[in-house]
Amino acid sequence: MSRRTPDAALSANLLDIVRHSPIAIAVFDRDMRYLVHSERYRDHYALGDQELVGRTHYEVFPDLPPRIREIHQRCLAGQGESGTADSLVRPDGRVEWANWDVRPWHTEDGAIGGIVVTTEVITARKTAEGALEEAHRRLAEAQRLARLGYWEWDLNSGVVTWSKEVYELFGVDPQTVPLSYDHYARAVPDEEKASVDERVKAAIKAGGPFQFDHAIVRPDGTRRYVVIDGRVVHDDQGAPTMLLGVAQDITTRRQLEEQLRESQKLEATGRLAGGIAHDLNNILTAIFSFSEFALAGLQTGHPAEGDIREVVRAADQAKALTQQLLAFSRRRTVIPRVVQINRRVQKVEAMMRRILGEDIHYATHLAADLWHTRIDPNALEQVIINLAVNARDAMPRGGRLTIETANVSLAHEKSGAKGQVIPAGDYVALMISDDGEGMTAEVKDHIFDPFYTTKAPGTGTGLGLSTCYGIVRQAEGFMWVYSEVGQGSTFKVYLPRVLDALDADVVPPAPKARGGSETILLAEDNDQVRRLTVRTLERLGYALIACDSAESALRALDDHAGPVHLLITDVIMPGLNGKELADRVEAARPGVRVLYISGYSENTIVHHGVLDAGVELLQKPFRPGDLAERVRQLLDLAPA
Repeated sequence: MSRRTPDAALSANLLDIVRHSPIAIAVFDRDMRYLVHSERYRDHYALGDQELVGRTHYEVFPDLPPRIREIHQRCLAGQGESGTADSLVRPDGRVEWANWDVRPWHTEDGAIGGIVVTTEVITARKTAEGALEEAHRRLAEAQRLARLGYWEWDLNSGVVTWSKEVYELFGVDPQTVPLSYDHYARAVPDEEKASVDERVKAAIKAGGPFQFDHAIVRPDGTRRYVVIDGRVVHDDQGAPTMLLGVAQDITTRRQLEEQLRESQKLEATGRLAGGIAHDLNNILTAIFSFSEFALAGLQTGHPAEGDIREVVRAADQAKALTQQLLAFSRRRTVIPRVVQINRRVQKVEAMMRRILGEDIHYATHLAADLWHTRIDPNALEQVIINLAVNARDAMPRGGRLTIETANVSLAHEKSGAKGQVIPAGDYVALMISDDGEGMTAEVKDHIFDPFYTTKAPGTGTGLGLSTCYGIVRQAEGFMWVYSEVGQGSTFKVYLPRVLDALDADVVPPAPKARGGSETILLAEDNDQVRRLTVRTLERLGYALIACDSAESALRALDDHAGPVHLLITDVIMPGLNGKELADRVEAARPGVRVLYISGYSENTIVHHGVLDAGVELLQKPFRPGDLAERVRQLLDLAPA
């Protein structure tokens, strides 16, 4: 087909308009040959200086997809089409986004002479829109994660505008329109309404930025905490017209702050309890020892013998209380062993029956092939007994108490007591259930708190369950509790499974007053404990160098020319502690034995409540016979 002259079909005026059009436009004949085009068209498609008129569109764009050719054919048949945000590939390979329109044009006799293609390249706009959409998405996600929403309050109309995040925060249906200040004020709890209203009025009067936080109660009754951060907008005359700002859900932060405060109070209480127990253990050591000294000096049947034995019995009760204090404060020195819980349950069965009495039916369901776990056996028995006593007190008219054990594999983490999360894994579970009075949710929330008790004054210390919690956590275990009023209670202890073999039960030998002639260096800052230690050991023939501090013990060691066979030192002393003293004595006198005496554990010879390997410790309170036997055992050991 010969090349056509565009002037034959189009006027010169029209051609000039097309060539200088600010949009990309091209006119084709029925064979899709270029008749005329605008310079913008050439620029948009990066066609350079190449001649287009007379060439087909498919020569210029050889990679046009079939769908574009089909559009052209439909247009030549009289059907115009448009497209928005369509992708076009330029000859240089770059992809552009464009809005386009394809329409037929007609000759003077009404026949379709070809088509007119107009395109608007919107790549920059689409890129900007995409970036804006992404920014909005990120902002929305940030607001969602921060629980942050936008609000406005038109003071003239009273209309309040909330973003969807604020609707969600306040638990209000987004279809509630128009909102007013009353919707906001209605969510404020009664005890804070006056305060919040005063702060809002003060913010409007001050006219600057403002911030305050308060509680809200949503329609479903749940309580949340919000912080309101905003500013006042004024008109040209300076009158306040609008308040605008953000509302943020700070419930989680409030909860964490409360947990931190509770943790700090608990830590302070623990330190106090540990300090009291330390001092009390020194006193009890003196009571036990001097009572035994007094009994040893009395003839059988002496009138004072019974009184002194009552003093010893009372001291034993006080010792049990100090052990609870130390367990609660996690300052009790434990010697963890690989145990099988079933054996411990069976060991305390006779004691349990005496504790529970005849009106409580006691039963056990112990799993066969129970896994092993690691915990101080004596501490585990204390947990079982404390939980049983708690159950007994919940059944004043009798009932049923059941102890069960099981192997438990948690596939997912589980919520535990006091907000703890029990990780997935293998556990040995100890369950103690009763059909007693049960607990309210409020009581259940506090049962592991120290000194918390629902008993009458003088009938309980409130340390039983907090002691259990401390022992279990010290063994890296977890506790869980379920209870309803009138439905009884179930306590579960989860202790991590260990694959090690069981440790053999060690039965300590009965104390025997065996003496010797060795030289012992003693460092003890408590005067009573120091005097009774000297008295006990000198009566057995030992030579004592008694000192009231680590520093004085080091000076005495320098002045003593003879051998020193054993160092007995308190762990916690002013100045150098017992571990630091022992290190210096061992360096100066290689081969010397060391026996620590202590009322509670610290991170000197104990870490996380567990005695360091190779360390010999005699826990206070101790009796003279206990001290004498441990001293003899150490001195009889073969040289290291």
